[in-house]
Amino acid sequence: MTKAVTGKCLCGAVTFTGTPAERGTGVCHCKMCRMQSSGPFFAVRMVDGVHITQDQALKWYDASDIGERGFCTDCGSTLFWRSKDCEPGQWAVSAGTLPDDAVPEIFEHIWNDDKAPYYEFADAAPRRTAAECLDGTPEPKPNGPTDAR
Repeated sequence: MTKAVTGKCLCGAVTFTGTPAERGTGVCHCKMCRMQSSGPFFAVRMVDGVHITQDQALKWYDASDIGERGFCTDCGSTLFWRSKDCEPGQWAVSAGTLPDDAVPEIFEHIWNDDKAPYYEFADAAPRRTAAECLDGTPEPKPNGPTDAR
């Protein structure tokens, strides 16, 4: 079992705690994740959810029919992704917000059919398509405001 860690945005205006799940880090290659951070989203799930300890600059963006994205309004750090039907605190946490030694190895790539052609990963983790990820869920459509202020 891994231990509880503290995560934070670049400027420290948003902090949280949680215990990273041992299953590993998921990598999302969807266009929305790539637009938000100029690369895939490295997502870590927490065993008992995310416990926000400081949220003065936390903002949620209504990104699609199925998910919302949390970020810091002060420094712009990408912090979280959450499904609109998830349990409280059961969010995907940006691996970059955690201590390096707390981030587990990659266990899967999702939305791999949406991956940009300008990069490749050499690992052997399974690759899942958008259809496999959604598995009967309507394909997400951007519906949030273009201005996330």
